[in-house]
Amino acid sequence: MAKANFNTESAKLVLGAAIVGLVCLDFSGSRAERMDNWVQDYVVQLLCCGKQDAGGAGVYLGNDLVITAAHVGGGGTSGVRIDDLTVPAALIKAGSFPQLDLSLIYMDPKKIPDSLRERRMTLCQEQPPVGAPVILAAPQGITRNSIASPTLLSPEYRTKFSTLISEGSTDGKSGSGVFDAERKCLLGILSLKFTNKILHKDIASYFVPADTIRSFIPVGSEMALLQASVAQRLAEQSLPSLIVAPSSDIAFSGPQGGPFSPSHIECRISASSGTVSYSIRTPAWLTASSTSGSTDTKGVTITLALNESASSLSPGTYGPAVAFTNVSNGRGTSSRSAKLIVEDTLPPRPTKENERPTKEVEQPTKEVEHPTKKVEPAGGGYMLDNNERYLLDDRGGRLLRH
Repeated sequence: MAKANFNTESAKLVLGAAIVGLVCLDFSGSRAERMDNWVQDYVVQLLCCGKQDAGGAGVYLGNDLVITAAHVGGGGTSGVRIDDLTVPAALIKAGSFPQLDLSLIYMDPKKIPDSLRERRMTLCQEQPPVGAPVILAAPQGITRNSIASPTLLSPEYRTKFSTLISEGSTDGKSGSGVFDAERKCLLGILSLKFTNKILHKDIASYFVPADTIRSFIPVGSEMALLQASVAQRLAEQSLPSLIVAPSSDIAFSGPQGGPFSPSHIECRISASSGTVSYSIRTPAWLTASSTSGSTDTKGVTITLALNESASSLSPGTYGPAVAFTNVSNGRGTSSRSAKLIVEDTLPPRPTKENERPTKEVEQPTKEVEHPTKKVEPAGGGYMLDNNERYLLDDRGGRLLRH
């Protein structure tokens, strides 16, 4: 199976060439029968970190308890989803992968409807024979499978991982329940799969058997102590949180005296559930359209705009942050880094090269001569010499100016 969101270890064991000859059976998951829909009442999705996305699979046992794999739920959970209902939940006991791949989740009893309280899942008393039909119930869907023989594995694994189902579509389903299709009881929790590294083929998937689950679940005073220890955590998880969006930092910039860009920034604050009261604290150069009030899941828009103080600031960088406080219970209180960069607008100081006077150099004006081909005075005509520069008299002599 592909590891779940909580998982930090790979739920896969790779076998060598010694079992190549044993990989001769091809079991594949098939669609569940309509009569198998009863298992849907016990399929659980684990949620992480207050988010609404799924983080893994589990099985609802009744009595406010969910059983799953340790490599799925061992890191904790903020809640579970069952019957399209989200219920706060907390980890009360965890094993370790792969030695004891089990985790026990306790659901907030105050948030469970009566329809859930009536449900009970029985742990099977014995394992069915090889080839017996089983149901694999995961949030992704319900499929039919069958019990596989431990002889599919190499000898060193057969004893420790003897409860197997034939390899079908099990990727991403760690923590899901394996149910006896005939007796309608829980056979175990899907844990890991075996793969032949030479053939690159999945062989079988191991599930933690019902006997191990039965020994793992606390009873009596031990269970009461564990439930009491998580009561405070469940109470805190049920309180509404303040949500601020977006999560990015707040930044403005511009020349001294303005204008600055952007002129304002909008953010939205809301409650994860119910209603919360809030307060907002800003730097002196920034003003919030609302500094206190209340909000619900629909949220309110807050405008953060630069004020007159920003225009009077000297060049430099100013901060520090905008604080958003959940006045009701503190959950979700956060801050966003706020920065104003005021740029220097003075012209640059002259360098030595700029200080040297520039001496104008007068370029001589060259007189342009326009040769005259012929001049005809009133008394007659004159000819030009061969260079066409001087006038000649009737004897060929040059006429010079006195």
